[in-house]
Amino acid sequence: DMVEMELAPIQTRIDNQMFQLQQVEGRLTDAQNQKAQSLELVLQERQREIDEQKSIKNNIANIGIEAARNGAPQSVVEKIMNSSDRTTALQMSQGYLGISAIDRKKIEEGGYTFDNNGNIVQDLGVDPITGAPTDESKVINGYNFTSYATDNDWGNKIRKIINDIPNLEYYQNLQKYTTQKISNYTGTSSIKNEEKAKEISDSIWNASMTYGIDTKVLTALVDHESNLGTSSVAKRNNNFGGITWNPNFPESMKGSPRPDEEDGYYVKFDTVQEGINSVAQNIARRKIESPAETTEEVDDFDTAVNYANSEEAIDKTPEQIKQDLMALNSRNEIDLSVSEITSIVNTVKAQREAESPEEFSSDWWNGLIEGFKKKGYNTNTIYKALTDNYTTATLEEIAKEADMKGWTNKKKIKNYIESIETSNK
Repeated sequence: DMVEMELAPIQTRIDNQMFQLQQVEGRLTDAQNQKAQSLELVLQERQREIDEQKSIKNNIANIGIEAARNGAPQSVVEKIMNSSDRTTALQMSQGYLGISAIDRKKIEEGGYTFDNNGNIVQDLGVDPITGAPTDESKVINGYNFTSYATDNDWGNKIRKIINDIPNLEYYQNLQKYTTQKISNYTGTSSIKNEEKAKEISDSIWNASMTYGIDTKVLTALVDHESNLGTSSVAKRNNNFGGITWNPNFPESMKGSPRPDEEDGYYVKFDTVQEGINSVAQNIARRKIESPAETTEEVDDFDTAVNYANSEEAIDKTPEQIKQDLMALNSRNEIDLSVSEITSIVNTVKAQREAESPEEFSSDWWNGLIEGFKKKGYNTNTIYKALTDNYTTATLEEIAKEADMKGWTNKKKIKNYIESIETSNK
């Protein structure tokens, strides 16, 4: 709801402009109509962007809610909610999401998301044609048909047809199915319909092979939209998908009128194959790209070691790191024995003691401050930015980096400043 409220002003402007275009439709000159079509394309693109923003913001909100449920402090939840993308939100919520390392990797790589209950589900995204939010009921066999039909029950009708279709691995099964269904639609014997059934079957088979789509889905759509070519629209126009003519088609392809309540004309195709190819092309554009499966096994020991040496753990004591790893273990994010966790923590402790860089000298610190002073920064601002992670306009880059990474000691800030100075040389 908060996301909807945030984007409501933009959404309202888009809706108002689209409504105005609809009101003047059919009353414009050719020149005005071209401008109106261009504006409509712009509005459609803006709508797609808004829908994408809503999806991202809702996903980030769900991550924040799940982290809060798992005990994340308010400061962490706020950082999650203010994240610009899903990957950043996941990084901020590390340790507060009860998900495995493999599931975390699936989300970061894309194709999966959180639902409102904190469960990991496939991210269905938006309609591939219009960019509208996906209607889950119209996601069928790996294809997103959200904008294909306005009938809210359309998806269920297509699924019912698909469930009645036999295995179409072999062409003979397709021809047998179409022959029987056409006979049912026409009320005549199968023998009389063999030629028509063969033409329809050949066209469906060829189109599904050409466009690499599911033969059952194509058969179901042709069946639903045209009764497998026996409807009057299909017979008069070779139109098997109820496709409407528009100026992008040649005038010669303007077919018979649509019903009075719908207005417009059907597209007329020269052959059965062309008509079914058009349906197949539409289906191919709606294919949902399957997210890449994570086949690489994530080593729990390496996962624990990476955490122990991460930016998140650098400020923590070895005992705190051990507690974190035990918590990950209890949530089944890793599966390690107590001795393995102890070994990792002892290794980290030994590394820190071996490195134990001395706190930078007061001379270095004073020299740094003097350097900033020469650039016009006042002493109070410098101390606040460098010691308290106080974000200021004058030292914005350093302060934001310190705040984002949760730095609370001078050594980290020193290292970061040195890296900036080195890169600028």
